[in-house]
Amino acid sequence: MRLRFLSTLAAMALWAATSSAAFVGTVTNASVGGMIASQGPVWAPPASISLSWNIFETGTPGLWHYEYTLVTPSGGEMSHFILEMSANVTSNTQIQGLTGVGVDDGIGDYGPSGSNPGIPGAIHGFKFGAANGTTTTWSFDIERAPMFGDFYTKDGNPNAAWNTGFGGPRLTFDPNNYSAGTNIYSQILVPDSSPFVTSAPAPPSIVLLASAGVFGLGRLIRRRTVLVA
Repeated sequence: MRLRFLSTLAAMALWAATSSAAFVGTVTNASVGGMIASQGPVWAPPASISLSWNIFETGTPGLWHYEYTLVTPSGGEMSHFILEMSANVTSNTQIQGLTGVGVDDGIGDYGPSGSNPGIPGAIHGFKFGAANGTTTTWSFDIERAPMFGDFYTKDGNPNAAWNTGFGGPRLTFDPNNYSAGTNIYSQILVPDSSPFVTSAPAPPSIVLLASAGVFGLGRLIRRRTVLVA
């Protein structure tokens, strides 16, 4: 009975030690050093625009939850939003449980056109549909861990916005050295090509609990081995 308890304790502690933290961040064009470029009579600076994200692994290993919130000026509601995704995201069905907005054209390749004024270049991503109001929050699940990437969005007029690092060298996403905050990065977190989990460091108390559980389990196994011998 004690062996089973220690086994369960060790398993739970190790799972907690390797579970992923939430990765959050915000980019704006409202402050000096803002990471959003924008254009148009309503969205151009000094108008205030912000995009925030909250990304974490769900209770299902390899399934990640992505949530974004876009805030735009009054009179400039989002018409569509293109979120970069890895090239191996090829079907709309890979996006699970979408809430908050609808699907426009879904997954595809997008670039400069009358529908995307000011977009700096081509992007493979998911095109989400229009929103009502100036604050739009939407979320979905996908079997893809995060990486850094690009976004582009516009309203029903020439107003448009995108990250300042659009099309540039991809930043390296290191979950152990990720900084949450505002205008830290010129790219945002988007779905990568694999569901594999790269865990953030666990709090020392969790690591200690895991170590204690494994140590206790090892001592009990050795003790039983000696008694049997």
